[in-house]
Amino acid sequence: MKKLLFLLVLFFCATVGFADEPTHLLVSGANVRIRSEGNTGAKVVATLPIGTWAEILEVGTQKQSLVGKDDFWYKIRDENSNEGWIFGGLTEKCLAEQRFSAAASLAMSRLGQFGRPIEEAEQLYNFCQKLCKLAANPDDQAYSKLAELQSLQLILNTLSAMGKGSDDSHPVLKSRKDLIYYHECAGQYFISPKIFWDLAKLYPGSEVGDLISWEAAKQQLPGETEGDPTALLTVLSLSEAEYLKGYPSGRFVENAVETIRVSMESMPNSLINYFEGEAESGRQPFLEQLGELEAIIKSCNSNNRLKTLDLIEQVKKAAAN
Repeated sequence: MKKLLFLLVLFFCATVGFADEPTHLLVSGANVRIRSEGNTGAKVVATLPIGTWAEILEVGTQKQSLVGKDDFWYKIRDENSNEGWIFGGLTEKCLAEQRFSAAASLAMSRLGQFGRPIEEAEQLYNFCQKLCKLAANPDDQAYSKLAELQSLQLILNTLSAMGKGSDDSHPVLKSRKDLIYYHECAGQYFISPKIFWDLAKLYPGSEVGDLISWEAAKQQLPGETEGDPTALLTVLSLSEAEYLKGYPSGRFVENAVETIRVSMESMPNSLINYFEGEAESGRQPFLEQLGELEAIIKSCNSNNRLKTLDLIEQVKKAAAN
C-alpha cells in the first residue's frame, strides 16, 4: 500500500509546478479554521474540511510558527464565498491551473494516514469524490476513481479500528452498498475486489491499468483459507495470478511472484494424505489449476520465476502422490 501511494504521489507531483506567487490554495488539514484576522485569537469565520479550494486575496507581512510549521497567514475566499485568514502551514499553495494535480497529490498523501479520526476519513472521501469531477482526461479519471475507492476503504478500516466494523448504519456504507461486502471472519466491511478489477479493465495494458490491477490483486477476498491448499490456490489464482495474466512484465511482477512463492512454501507438507478417501475427486481439478498457475509464472518476466516454478513442481509431486 505504501509503495502504491508513493508511486501515485510521484505521478501527480510530476505535473505540479511551484510558482513564486501562488494564487490559490487547498486546505490540507481537517476542520481548519479561517479567522477574521491573521492570528489564532481572532474570531472564527468558518471551519473548512480537507481539500477546500480557495483564492488567495492577501498575504500576511510576517511568518509565524504554528503546528510545527513556519508560514504566513493568508486572506482567502473559499469555494463557498467565505472570506477570512488561514494559516499557510495548513494549506497547499498553487496556481489556478494546477488545481487538479495539486488536489490529487494532496489526496494521495492523506490516504496514507491511517489511524486518524473517522471524521477525517469522511472528509477525505468527500474530497476524492470532488477530485473525480475535476479529472479532465481518462488517466486522471482512473487515478481519481482509484483514490475514491481507497478513501472508502479507509473509512471501512477506520470503523473496524473503532470496534464498529460490523455497523452498517454509517451514511457512507449505506450509500455504497453496491461496492462493499461483509467479511465474517474479519468482522468488517471491504470493497469487493471485482470493483477494482472492473475499473482496471477499462485501461488494459496501460500504466494506470497496471496500478489498479495490482491494487485489485491485494484486496481482501471473501471467506478464509485456514491453511487449506485448495482454498489457498484459488485465492492466488484470483489475485496475484490474475494480475500476472494481464501484466506479465508489469511494475509489480516481482511482488506478485514472491507472494505466490511464499504463500505456497508450506503446501507440499499440507498435501500429505490430503486427497485420500472422498477427497480423491479434488485431486485432478487441483492439478489442473496448479498447471494454469505454472503457465502464468512461466510467461512472466520475474527474477524469482525459476524458484517459484521449482516450488510448483514440488507441489505437483505432492498432490500427485
